[in-house]
Amino acid sequence: MVKGNKQPFFKRPSRTKYAALTTDSMYLIKTFPREARVMLEKLIPVFDSVREEPFGAPRWLSLLQKMPDEILKNIRLAQIGKDAALLGSRYQFKQYGKSGVWLSELLPHLSTIVDDVAFVQGFYSEAFNHDPATLFMNTGAQLSGRPSMGAWFSYGLGSENKDLPAFVVMTTGGNDIIHNYGRTAPREEAMYGATWEQAQPWVKNFARCLEEIIAQIKNRFPGGCDIFMANIFDPTDGLGDAERAGLPHWPDAMKILAAYNEVIHKNAEKHPEVHLVDMHQAFLGHGIHCLQFWREYFDRRDPHYWFFANLEDPNERGYDVIRRLFLTEIAKTRNSYH
Repeated sequence: MVKGNKQPFFKRPSRTKYAALTTDSMYLIKTFPREARVMLEKLIPVFDSVREEPFGAPRWLSLLQKMPDEILKNIRLAQIGKDAALLGSRYQFKQYGKSGVWLSELLPHLSTIVDDVAFVQGFYSEAFNHDPATLFMNTGAQLSGRPSMGAWFSYGLGSENKDLPAFVVMTTGGNDIIHNYGRTAPREEAMYGATWEQAQPWVKNFARCLEEIIAQIKNRFPGGCDIFMANIFDPTDGLGDAERAGLPHWPDAMKILAAYNEVIHKNAEKHPEVHLVDMHQAFLGHGIHCLQFWREYFDRRDPHYWFFANLEDPNERGYDVIRRLFLTEIAKTRNSYH
């Protein structure tokens, strides 16, 4: 961003014992029960012995905007009780330039040119849940179906540009193998606890639907396109023991998961325009056994947990990994054309 400046854009934060537990401590829940605090204290020496690696960028609220105290005291968040105490960014903020822009200490170089940079600060959202808030951030609407900013850029240019490729993000949804956590009888798209015999027709239907989706996408892009498809991760690190996380025992879990991933792999092999993003392999060693150094997939360089508490979604670190996996595969594919 600053021509000729070879210094790192972000100032590297000083190490903290809690660096392994959150990427920048923007929101730190202070209402941990005693048992959770004891557990975290035991984990600190393990994490602190690991070399801290840069992993994604800090959240924007630790970069460009000072969080007012009144918001921290009266904020409404999804799935968090109204009495939860939240801690703002741990980084110092100052005002810079004639415009008085607030920047954190993580942006020492940007602070020297703030009067030459446009900061748009007029946007706000009333959405407090992450899904509609993310849609609003990218499209200006809380409901899906609206074009994103990237789509408007491509439309405004009027043609494809090699330096600004267009991407279409599609989610098929629905194939949540872990649902309904054993609370209801297994069924297609919510099959937790299903036997292999029960799951076989569902796997076949998934294969049929996937073929149909690929065909429909190819029909809508007659000029050609590349499709990047991820497989399904495993929060048990290949052991199939979700009961260690409090869920019912599921004897056929690994066999069913492998069958679904095999369908995805065969689809990528069959269609040259489909590129596999191996999310399953990348996440092994970062599930519920991430700290057990004697396990096959233990990652000594990064023994961190990448899943949300529900085992179904990634946490912030996991989402950052997924973004990197997709972008790396996209870059490899594009470079092969040149």
